[in-house]
Order: sequence, then structure tokens, then C-alpha cells
Amino acid sequence: MELNEYSFTNAKIPQTDSVRLFMRKFVLKMGVIFIVVGIILVIAGIGLTSDYLTVSSDFHNVKSAYFSKEMNITSDGLVALDGNSTFYLINATTMDVVNSTNIAHYSIAGIGNNSFGFSSEFLVGKGSYYLVSFQSPRAGVVYSYTSNFGTFTDLGIILIIGLAVTAISFIVLIVGFLLKPRKGKTEKELIEEELKE
Repeated sequence: MELNEYSFTNAKIPQTDSVRLFMRKFVLKMGVIFIVVGIILVIAGIGLTSDYLTVSSDFHNVKSAYFSKEMNITSDGLVALDGNSTFYLINATTMDVVNSTNIAHYSIAGIGNNSFGFSSEFLVGKGSYYLVSFQSPRAGVVYSYTSNFGTFTDLGIILIIGLAVTAISFIVLIVGFLLKPRKGKTEKELIEEELKE
């Protein structure tokens, strides 16, 4: 086909409203697709990380001391404590010699404090551990632990990406809904106009 001046001057140029309608449909479709992908990533992230995380609020009172259940860590792990109570993380091998006067000596140092100023996170190696306190734990104290901390962190990134994609998708959908024809014409009217030309 030979192109000439007539071809360009008589070429059909899309109407502004038609372009906006096309863009609106495209953006809305992309928004829906990204929301679905984001939700799948969030569900996968929650499901996969929950397999690596154990959460509990159970403490046992034995001779004026309060013990968590035994936490078995199979590789490098993390123990986290949330709540307004003083607890020490103790290796199970030293439990027989720990008492209220020497517990600070045998405790594992935390890497961070919670909003109450108490040690709340502990990086640990392979082994068995207990959280121990000689004061009654206050209501709402919860502890959690995970083995394979590196894997747990990687899986957590999937969850964060899923949340980010979902949030961006909602913004894309809002933009899509705002892309309406300026003249207020319906989709049917725009199609009829194009068929007449």
C-alpha cells in the first residue's frame, strides 16, 4: 500500500472521549489483576510464615518462678516477647542452676526493647530455651519464636510485597474510575458515534 498525503490527511484520529474510555477500561482491568495478585501474595505470605512461627501466652508456675513452654530451635532463630513484664531467656541446659539471684548472669542478652523498656527480642542458635520470670506475668504477655530465621524473613518479604501490590492496586482502580468521558457520554453513545463515521 502506497502512503501519500491523502492517506495522512484522511486518517481516522480517535476521539478524546474514546481514548479516555479505552484507558479507563485498561486501567480498571490492570487494577483488578493486580488486586488478585496482591491478595494471593498476602495469603501465601501469611500461610508460609505461620508454618515457621509459634505464638503462645502459656506460662507455668513452679516454685515461685514462671516458665514459658520449652522452645526448641532447630537452627538460627528468633524469640520475641510482647508485654509489660520482665522475663529472661534461659538456655534449657542451665535451668537447674538458675534462681532469682543469679538469673541475670545466665540469661541471654536481648537485641531490642519493647515500648515498656523490657528485652523483647533474642537472636539464638540451635537449642532449647525458656522464658523465665520470678514475678507473675501481667495479662496480655505473649511470646513467639521461629527457627530458620533467614527463611522466615524471606517469606515475610512476600507478605510485604503482597500488601504493597494490593495498596497500589486500589490507587490504580480509583484512577480508573476517575477516567470518565468529559462530556458524560455513555459507552453505548461513543460506540454509536464511531460507527456513524
